[in-house]
Amino acid sequence: MGFGVRVVLRPLGGVATDRTRLDGGRFALENFGAAGSAVTIAPQPARLTLIGTFFDAARAPAATEVRVLGVLDGTIERAAERPATFTGDGNGFTGVDSTLDVFRSPNPPRVPREQQTARLLRFSFDAPDLTKVLPNAETETELLISIDPKTVRFLEIGVKLEIAGSTEADETANARLDIPVTATNPPLLQLLSVRLHDAAAMPFPGAAAHVTLPDQGLDLVADGDGFVTFLLPPACPPSVGLDWGTAPGDQPFHADLAIDCSPRADGSEAVARLQNLGYPALENLALSVKAFQRAYEVDHRPQPIGLLIGDLLPPRTRAKLQAIFANGCDATPTVAEES
Repeated sequence: MGFGVRVVLRPLGGVATDRTRLDGGRFALENFGAAGSAVTIAPQPARLTLIGTFFDAARAPAATEVRVLGVLDGTIERAAERPATFTGDGNGFTGVDSTLDVFRSPNPPRVPREQQTARLLRFSFDAPDLTKVLPNAETETELLISIDPKTVRFLEIGVKLEIAGSTEADETANARLDIPVTATNPPLLQLLSVRLHDAAAMPFPGAAAHVTLPDQGLDLVADGDGFVTFLLPPACPPSVGLDWGTAPGDQPFHADLAIDCSPRADGSEAVARLQNLGYPALENLALSVKAFQRAYEVDHRPQPIGLLIGDLLPPRTRAKLQAIFANGCDATPTVAEES
């Protein structure tokens, strides 16, 4: 079948550390072919269907799965100086994986980072080709999809354009978007799990917590292991306020969590980790390290040795700090770290 309009998906670049990543695309329309188009001067019902093909490798790939990622509904009409104009219904993507809705809820599940499959794809819409696609006149959105990086190494995104129930251009005629899948790309949903402790530094199951984010406050209840989990805003704040206790209104414990970890020369992210354990490392790293060594009885005899030359953590201290965050974030002090 001939067609006159197709969808273009151009890479939407972002910046991750010091390298470019591809984690989404930009929608536009263009002329393609000459005959058989269903586009008319009068608006016609139209639908864009986003299709994901998941591959096990980038070279000589085999498709592991093909699934619809979401649909955009609206109308399309012929434009004077452009191939066509698609006007959305303002609802954004629908038909997406509803099992992922729980991750957008105020109390998302706690999932170890290495087991997270919820990933974010970003999409924007070129005006005036596509207008009123998203709520509140927004032009860029994030689409949450599930990707298992253990089996998927490459994602191809296609789109199908339908007009009045008939296919105008399928995913073979429209442009496609290729996205490499790694441990960090597309980016993971920014979930933060924090383990709460009581006055004796023991995990605090069932604690009532209040989280203070830049634009909202969250009231949460710790799970049976003492963890609260919440979604960070897209623009990750430098710190998050956290109050907790036995019940709302009785929350004597407070912490200012360092979210934007400050990497150190030894690569241990000691500043943020110590800060989040209650040691004011953002104010004075050296004194915080000594206090940590004294509390956990590591590198502390005859007195805490603090930092080594070059602001490096001693190996035993670094290992203990890493072990806390690697083994369930249980910060209960232990003894006999040295012989």
